[in-house]
Amino acid sequence: MDDTVCIDTPILLDGAGGGDYLWSPGTLVSDSTIADPEVVPSDTTTYYLTVTIGTCVDVDSVTIYTYQNPPVDAGADLQIPEGSSVGLNANGVVTDWTYTWTPTEFLDNPDVTNPTASPDETTTFFVTVTDDNGCTASDSVVVEVIPGIKFPDGITPNGDGINDTWIIDNIQLFNDAIVEVYNRWGQMLFQSAPGYPVPWDGRFNGEDLPVGTYYYVIYSANFEDPFTGPITIVR
Repeated sequence: MDDTVCIDTPILLDGAGGGDYLWSPGTLVSDSTIADPEVVPSDTTTYYLTVTIGTCVDVDSVTIYTYQNPPVDAGADLQIPEGSSVGLNANGVVTDWTYTWTPTEFLDNPDVTNPTASPDETTTFFVTVTDDNGCTASDSVVVEVIPGIKFPDGITPNGDGINDTWIIDNIQLFNDAIVEVYNRWGQMLFQSAPGYPVPWDGRFNGEDLPVGTYYYVIYSANFEDPFTGPITIVR
């Protein structure tokens, strides 16, 4: 009897009649000389069975039709700073199909098309889609976790070569990062070039700023939210 399966899904053929069996095309079956070989069709295929008993020969055929596997695309690989989150997205979403993401422990909801991932280390996420015919397909996306930026909450620009500038560890990993420093009245005292190539030295317009508390904002497209907080000048 003809049947229909998803592409690349194993199915047993079901021959009968006794005697000697010979299936063709023989290269597409697990054993062309038994009654019920396994096939793994990659396209709709007709299989022919020749049964021989003595001098009697009979031929029959069965067609295995195939459903196409559903399209799935987990998108391009992503980078996030340590401690942050990112939205995943199964592109080409079809209503009523089932989407399942793994590993689940880093996801807010593994059974939606666009979960939020919060891995604590570089992780490969897999999405499996199941269509109305029960056919499945999978794709993956790598979320690379980059060490987060780290910095002291103060500087001592007194010329002793220790903590004279505001060193921000790992900021070189974020080429678009912009660092800004403000006084308590909201006046911008410092704005870096992208990537923070020259650390802030506690000066404004070439003059030493007085001891006190100032406020920073650090932007990057890789950050879920800007980093903000106080920084103190001590001499």
